[in-house]
Amino acid sequence: VKCPPKVEVAEIIESLRSELWRSHRDLYPQDVVESIKSILERQNPFGVPREQKMRSYEGETSVLFFVGCSSSVYYPHMAENTLQVLRALGLNPTVLGPEEPCCGYRLIEMGAVDEFKRVASEVVSLLESRGVELVITNCPTCYKTLKEYYKRYTSPTFEAMHITEWLVKEAKFEGELAEPMTVTYHDPCHLGRSMGIYEEPRQLLESIRNLKFVELPKSREESICCGGPIRALYPELASKMSDEVVQGAIEVGASQIVSSCTTCYRSIASSAAFHAEVDALDLPTLLARALRRG
Repeated sequence: VKCPPKVEVAEIIESLRSELWRSHRDLYPQDVVESIKSILERQNPFGVPREQKMRSYEGETSVLFFVGCSSSVYYPHMAENTLQVLRALGLNPTVLGPEEPCCGYRLIEMGAVDEFKRVASEVVSLLESRGVELVITNCPTCYKTLKEYYKRYTSPTFEAMHITEWLVKEAKFEGELAEPMTVTYHDPCHLGRSMGIYEEPRQLLESIRNLKFVELPKSREESICCGGPIRALYPELASKMSDEVVQGAIEVGASQIVSSCTTCYRSIASSAAFHAEVDALDLPTLLARALRRG
């Protein structure tokens, strides 16, 4: 939330939710309660068995690719493409697969602070017991949680980086597409406004030959939320928000709206499906295609 007088609105909401969870838990929607229960019991917020997560991969013990629940369960191709890009650039990280814990963001988001502290402590202990020194993730929410919230409630010794950070700072990514493509980029709330990652995704796009990058009418700090987080409760409002993103892409002549967030990708794709001239494309898939000259 952008507040001109610099009031930390998000932190106020977090505090109110924390008090609500402690004193009036019965007021919470049942699906939220079930989601919290699923994190604590099944290590994902979706209520699916852990075995439905993507497979594990053995790699460098000191480097972990933290896939995140959404990508692991619903969009494994994003995780596989991320892994392909990392390997092509000389990094072979470990992937925990079904043993990967949920980062726990949903807990802190809904005010279950004590439960989050327990999960964060368990995750940190697990990763440090395995000798992990660097955690790379392509999920903005996991990135925010591992880098910001874990440091607030625990003392992790590992470093957390978003995939775009690592590719720009450590790998100097370059690629090429077989056919010309005009794309725009949508800034996810957690990656952009929350964590300040704006330039790295753009630098990656601009490093791909045969790709033309154009900005959305509203981008960076002014980027429009995709509406994904509220879609279950307010579907009409969420659709209006993602529709505005799609209309902006059409306005600037982009054929693809690139996203580095599974929630944004799903939300934008749902609106783009009604427009033949534009589509949603996840960043890991685009990067993998560029490395293959595809």
